[in-house]
Amino acid sequence: MFEGDREFIEIFVEEAMDFIENLNYLIPKLEKEPQNKEVINEIFRIMHSLKGNAATLGINEISEIAHKAEDLLDLVRKDRVEINKKIIDVLYRVADTLSKLLDELSTKGMIESDTTDIIKEIQNIITSIEGEKISESSSGEQSTETRSGSIKDENYVKEIEKEAESALEFLRSFKPGETGNLEATTEIENVIKDVGLLQPSPKDEEKESVEPPVSKEEWSPPKDLYNLTDMEKQKLAETLAKGYNLYVLRLKFTDASMLVIRYFQALQKLGERGDIIKTIPSGQDVIKKSTDTIYVLIGVKKLEDLEDAIKEINDLAEYNLKKVDASELGVDVTSITVQKPVDTISELESLFKKIEEVEETPTSETESPDSKKLEEVRVNVKSLDVLFNLAGELVLVKSRLLSIANQYDIQPLKEVLVTFERLVNELQNEIMQMRLVPLHHIFKRLPRLVSEYSEKYNKEVDIYYEGGEIALDRKVLEELANPLFKVIEIMIRDDIEDPETRKKKGKPSIGTVKVIAYREGNHVIITIESDGRGMDPEEITRRAVELGLIPASTIEKMTTEEMLMLVTLPGFSLKNNMWSGFDEVKHSIESMGGSMEIHSKVDEELKVMFKIPVSMATLRALLVKLGEHVYAIPVSVVSTTMKIENLNDIGSSKVIKYQGKLIAIHDLAQLLNVHNGGTSKNYIVIIEKQGKYVGFSVDEILGQEDIVVKPLNKLLSNVKGFSGATILGDGKVCLIIDPTSLI
Repeated sequence: MFEGDREFIEIFVEEAMDFIENLNYLIPKLEKEPQNKEVINEIFRIMHSLKGNAATLGINEISEIAHKAEDLLDLVRKDRVEINKKIIDVLYRVADTLSKLLDELSTKGMIESDTTDIIKEIQNIITSIEGEKISESSSGEQSTETRSGSIKDENYVKEIEKEAESALEFLRSFKPGETGNLEATTEIENVIKDVGLLQPSPKDEEKESVEPPVSKEEWSPPKDLYNLTDMEKQKLAETLAKGYNLYVLRLKFTDASMLVIRYFQALQKLGERGDIIKTIPSGQDVIKKSTDTIYVLIGVKKLEDLEDAIKEINDLAEYNLKKVDASELGVDVTSITVQKPVDTISELESLFKKIEEVEETPTSETESPDSKKLEEVRVNVKSLDVLFNLAGELVLVKSRLLSIANQYDIQPLKEVLVTFERLVNELQNEIMQMRLVPLHHIFKRLPRLVSEYSEKYNKEVDIYYEGGEIALDRKVLEELANPLFKVIEIMIRDDIEDPETRKKKGKPSIGTVKVIAYREGNHVIITIESDGRGMDPEEITRRAVELGLIPASTIEKMTTEEMLMLVTLPGFSLKNNMWSGFDEVKHSIESMGGSMEIHSKVDEELKVMFKIPVSMATLRALLVKLGEHVYAIPVSVVSTTMKIENLNDIGSSKVIKYQGKLIAIHDLAQLLNVHNGGTSKNYIVIIEKQGKYVGFSVDEILGQEDIVVKPLNKLLSNVKGFSGATILGDGKVCLIIDPTSLI
């Protein structure tokens, strides 16, 4: 499907996915601000870049879609059509299709999907726009071929010519001795891009493969072509100094009405192969004269280069060329002083070198004066994961060595391990920093998401977010996306009222969802708020009792927050299916080692809060023993540990006094259904959850240790009470307990 090297394809996919991410942010913004020219131009630039990059690598499917979308946006930019729902919808489809194609390219190495439908859909919109313009024009106008298709509107051609004026201004002031050849001229290139000459039309593409014939007619160049100004003579001397050969070129085009456009294209193609000395007509005269022929005096290294350039010029009926000598031009090049071009880069390097010599420190004496620092390098995510896993293995080796050193009391090994442990920790921290990704990567997808959900549930909703600069481990960020998006959908579906209902309640017709993130120690807090009807705790508890999820007797003892959290019980929903889906959210957040809270005020707001770790790959754990087995509990959820002394019985429950309050104590082995051989419980581990404390009795507390978290396989991932596994210093596998899921 493509011809590019795999390495370049990977780079293209990575950059293209950034473009798609920006599209998913910009299109909803354009939907709300259809007159925003800055947004329109930015989307246009994205499509233009995608088109060019994909075409360079031969990925035609992506290039063609981006090309068509660029054509459509070009009509919007030229005010030939206003942004409407049909255009917004097709832009969404373009973004989705491109994302799908990039995914295929990344995973399968090729594109399998058929892109005919989306291309046809865009073309139909373009055709309908052009059709409207045609119907507005008089029937006596002649049709003119442009890149967008057949347009019976001469004003459009004049519009293109008007845009070309900016490039003509450059040509009028063109000074060869100062600027070098035309390929360095960004003004011309930008205008050519704007009028759509960089990508040929289907008609042009057919002509590209046909070499224009060499004219057999007798011809001679205009005398004015050899009448050079001083600046042109200077350029001539510089061209000859390069060892270039001089040629006079005659180009005859099939359509004189489009000469101004073909003039630019011809200069661009020829300027890429050599140095243009002079043209007849000049840039100043080309727009005034109605002619189908131009003459070019050009210097090229090889004749083949010139012939290749000619083949790339569109709408060329025929051409002639002949080699000329400087003497034929009446110019004595030996009398012209050729200025040595100023090497700005070399001058800057020399200047920096002098500054470095002045500011040189003793530590820089060993550095080569020509050495340059490369601040950033591109690292493949897979390579980064391998590096991270290797660092994790080093942590396990460190733990194993510490265990051996302590078991056999090897003092020299203990001393070496102090340094080894520090180095491993530093390495692990550095790699962790490399894996951090800003929340902005998923926050940028929220406007598109809210737009889709609003349309799906017939609501009007705005989205605001803060804290996009907060960074999380890449794995955590990937796991966070689904529960975050699910909560936003639930809020739009069940909490935010329709516009009419909001007006009756005295609220703005447009609802609001706010997503705010901030850092709190080794955790990130994310709050999602909406200003809708809120949750009624009494309604929720009644429904939970009806569904048999809780006994009615427990309601009196529950706080408002506990009542609201009943919506996270599996199978909970109101009769109209409201508030369903929170059980999936809670399971996802807790599987990441995080926690979730719900707060609400009836008819005012609903707030869901996530507390998630910055990284779930490594953690500090408390090792406890139940019978013959060792388990790990994340230190982040442990409030304290204590030896069992005074346990009190209240009914069938055991309690202990902690911080002036009675807290319940649970047998951890019993909760996990672990046989501990009848050993006595000597210690209590007190866990904090949402400001409340619960105790778990264990046989022994072995201490704390840094562990590498390994995910459980699919068969064990849904087992309640465990969040992962690790390998201890003695080489044994240890399960990681998720105590909050047991409460």
